Amino acid sequence: MSPGINTSLTRLLGIRTPIILPAMAFASGGLLASQVTQAGGFGFFSPTYSSYDHWASEFTSVRSTLGLSSGPLPVGAGFLGFRLDKDTPDRPRDMLQLALEQQVKAVWLSFGSDLGKWVRHVREYDTSREHKTLVFVVVNTLTDALVAINDWKVDAIIAQGSESGGHGASYAPPLLNLLSTILDAVPEDNRPPIIAAGGLVRPNQVAAMLAMGAAGTVHGTLFLACPASLYKPEAKRLIIAADGQNTVRSYAFDLLRGTTGWPKGVDGRGLTISGVGELQGMEQDVCPPGRDLEVLQKAMQERSEAVVWAGTGVGEVRNSRDPSAIVQELHDGAVAALRGVRDLIVD
Repeated sequence: MSPGINTSLTRLLGIRTPIILPAMAFASGGLLASQVTQAGGFGFFSPTYSSYDHWASEFTSVRSTLGLSSGPLPVGAGFLGFRLDKDTPDRPRDMLQLALEQQVKAVWLSFGSDLGKWVRHVREYDTSREHKTLVFVVVNTLTDALVAINDWKVDAIIAQGSESGGHGASYAPPLLNLLSTILDAVPEDNRPPIIAAGGLVRPNQVAAMLAMGAAGTVHGTLFLACPASLYKPEAKRLIIAADGQNTVRSYAFDLLRGTTGWPKGVDGRGLTISGVGELQGMEQDVCPPGRDLEVLQKAMQERSEAVVWAGTGVGEVRNSRDPSAIVQELHDGAVAALRGVRDLIVD
């Protein structure tokens, strides 16, 4: 067994390797998150916003998998800020409340007009108990990062570059640019763990991010084809069959799915499908002129097409693997790469 990796993130979470499974609705459930944690990394899971009861059952799965009938859970739960703001009929605020009651180790907050409100909500909830919930916030710009660090005092930052699959900011720069900008702007002694996210699928990429100064790496696409992933079998097949040129970032995916209402500037990266090209460049919640959106949606259904979220690294997913094998490969390869870097230094 290779040695552990020591970063501010591994110390914060008490884990062996700084490999993070992100909160991904309809992809990372309680079982997958638990398996990543068991493998030495740290797993987040997310509600599908289908029902409160389904969300509650995810915690039953987590406790069963980890063998914990009570007490704190070494996994995290992720929430969308704009859904918490609206408190839609699927009860997202109650879902957050349940996650806090279940004593998840961390919450992952993203995409809201006032995420600081929900950071404060978590902090206030914890004032009456011994357990303290770590707060992770997704950022897409340096400005976002500085607000989260200096004003909200979050415990960790996820720097999400444009390569990420699923939803992200249309204006986000590539990960390397975003990460280096944040690291340069925030003194190390005043810096929470900065976690890199976006297109990372290889062990040497993990090593590169750590060498730059990141405290950990996020891997979503790499886990989409796992047996425990909530993706449907056909979506997993498409993920495995895709190559690195098969993704595009567009709000058209949400127009086709009917999942509009995201904050301005948020779109998604997924596998390229018919219909996206015709809607590419459309503003949020605006149908294409002279063309009924329902026609495109119906055509997509007739072609048995579906939106499959995936990042630019999807070409590296060649089969369905257990999360433990993925975590171990990333960890061992990163350790080997970091050791190799030392040979470049000549005294």
